[in-house]
Order: sequence, then C-alpha cells, then structure tokens
Amino acid sequence: MTRNFEQVHEKQYFTCVGTSGTFTLTFREQTTAPIPISATAASLKAAIEALLSIGTVDVAFTSGVSVCAATQINVVSVTFKTELGGAPWVDQTLQRMVPSVPNMVPGSISSSLSIVKGYDGTITIGSGPTAKHYTNIQGTHENHVCSDRGICDFLTGICGCFAGYGSSDGSRGEGKRGDCGYVEPYLTFTG
Repeated sequence: MTRNFEQVHEKQYFTCVGTSGTFTLTFREQTTAPIPISATAASLKAAIEALLSIGTVDVAFTSGVSVCAATQINVVSVTFKTELGGAPWVDQTLQRMVPSVPNMVPGSISSSLSIVKGYDGTITIGSGPTAKHYTNIQGTHENHVCSDRGICDFLTGICGCFAGYGSSDGSRGEGKRGDCGYVEPYLTFTG
C-alpha cells in the first residue's frame, strides 16, 4: 500500500445561477466589491485578491467564461494559495491547535441570483452515471509559527530558522513568507 503525503491547498466551490445582478463574497470579515454575473475567472480572482484578508488564490470555472450562468452548469473553484489552515497536531511553538481556513461566504446577493455553496454539501452537476460531484477540499498545508522549524522573535516577528530550513512560498518552494517552511537543498561534495 502506498501513501500519498503530498499536501493540498484549501479549495472551495460554489455555483451562481441567474441572468442579472451582482453578489459579494466575504472572507475573514472582509467583503469584496459587487461582482457582476459576467465576471471572468481573472476578474473574480482580482476581486477576491483585493481583500486585505487574502493573499493569492486561483479561480477556475468548469463551464463557460462567466461566473454565473442561466442554469446550474458552472462550478466555480477558489483555491487558496497563501491562506494556510490548521493541522491535526498542536503547534509546537504556541502549544495550541491552529484553526482551519474559514469558508468564503456570499455577502449581498441580488434577488435574481441563487448561489449554492460547497460547504453546505456536495454540488452535483448533471444526473446519472455522468453526474459530476464537487465537495470542498480542506487544505492540509499548515500555518504554524515558523513552520515548527525555527524560533520566532515575537518582538520583531522574524523567524530564526533551524539549519536546513529557509523562507517558503507557502507551497514547499523557496519564497518570501519568512516562515522556515522551505527545506534547503542538501549539498554533498566528493573527491
């Protein structure tokens, strides 16, 4: 039996059904500007990333080029690239559990629109054996102080990383988060 230890980012789904109007999305008490039904994936991404509570997201549609459709055929996925959640173990620095990424929820919705949220249950498109099912994916990237691979200077907020670790991009690559989440290459010399 093989085990997959690859971590995944939080992915949340929703559908928008309607032919006119706008809606807003709220995440960690920050609300987007009104989003028109004709918003593209790029413009929806820009609206979400304009929130102070979010860094980077990926947005994709399963059908069409607009966020809303006349029928429930387009499932919108929002993948959180920089908002990392909790883990099934205790943060070793703070000695407490780290909360998971909260749900992004609809704020104001025009009366002509209907939004189905993935956190309310599985979103099903179609019927029978060809039906597609979409369920929110809880992220497994954790957001621990200094990634439990360093010591935080709480006065400056800067991590002092243990040997072999450095700043990551939040996705296991080298980056500028200052979190000690990057495993630095191990060099060996021969001869």
